[in-house]
Amino acid sequence: MVPVWIEQVSVSYKTDPTCLDLIAKLSINTQAVTHFTFNNGLLRHDGKLVIGATGNLRWQLLETFHSTALGGHSGERATYQRLKLVFYWPQMHQQVKAFVKECPVCQKNKSEHTPYPGLLEQLPIPEMAWTHISMDFIEGLPKSNGKNVILVVVDRFTKYSHFMPLSHPFTVEDVIPLFTDTVFKLHGPPTVIVSDRDRIFTSALWQAFFKSMSIKLHFSTAYHPQTDGQTERVNQCLENYLRCMCFNAPRRWFHYLSLAEWWYNTSYHTSLNMTPFQALYGFPPPMIAEVILPDCPNDNASNFYNTESWPLKSSRTTCRRLSPELNTKQTSIGLTENSVLETWYI
Repeated sequence: MVPVWIEQVSVSYKTDPTCLDLIAKLSINTQAVTHFTFNNGLLRHDGKLVIGATGNLRWQLLETFHSTALGGHSGERATYQRLKLVFYWPQMHQQVKAFVKECPVCQKNKSEHTPYPGLLEQLPIPEMAWTHISMDFIEGLPKSNGKNVILVVVDRFTKYSHFMPLSHPFTVEDVIPLFTDTVFKLHGPPTVIVSDRDRIFTSALWQAFFKSMSIKLHFSTAYHPQTDGQTERVNQCLENYLRCMCFNAPRRWFHYLSLAEWWYNTSYHTSLNMTPFQALYGFPPPMIAEVILPDCPNDNASNFYNTESWPLKSSRTTCRRLSPELNTKQTSIGLTENSVLETWYI
């Protein structure tokens, strides 16, 4: 079964002279045009789907990759990086720039950013992911699902972030379990935590808790407030996202928080030259399920499994080695596939 939008891709070639010329040449000789292929009615450029000029499919894709909850009204660079992973058409970058520049939601809800004056004093670059983290609170939000505060935690190495809702009044006893249940259980204990001098972070209980695990707490000062600048910048991105998504219904921001975390972690970062998702996990985030496309030559999952790191290869080899042993044990105790299925249905 072919998705409807794939049929729209084929329709987009009908009155596009460039696409028709490429299809005619490639139908005679598959090697006639470098970087282009034509199979199963789909034209590709270096493995990416070519979108023709017929119809408004290009505009629909720009709308989807920029204005939806997964697009998050990102800037032109991040929107273009998302789009070019899967699609291609001539002058796509220029069209993305024009579309983002004319977006009315972005114009209403985003502020202009200018470079901070003076020289940048960068903190030491960590050697590993989730050893050096920074955290901060976003307060003053309207009540949404009983929550009006967001705790933001950022890994300084990969820029990967977690957003956790809270409600006033909250104490250290509320923040520590939230941190352990969201960050600690997934990434383990950090080595250094950078934060401002909020009452929670400077409390005796907070400092005693992390001191017991030999975790260093670094606080920003009035003489160098940009120490915690990375988290402050993430806060701005999150606030812009929530403002663009629910400025007509501000009390619904809680329902967008999970999507906001996915959006931020899968957005292109110029400092990384990739997304935080890819920096942490080693492969690009899945944008669309390309495996459903006919004759897909550029499956990111397949490419990743062919070039994956040694630990993942080792884990898969171990699972395959243990699989016959587990099947033998199941058979020896009278468990077969049918008996297991019968148990589930009962």
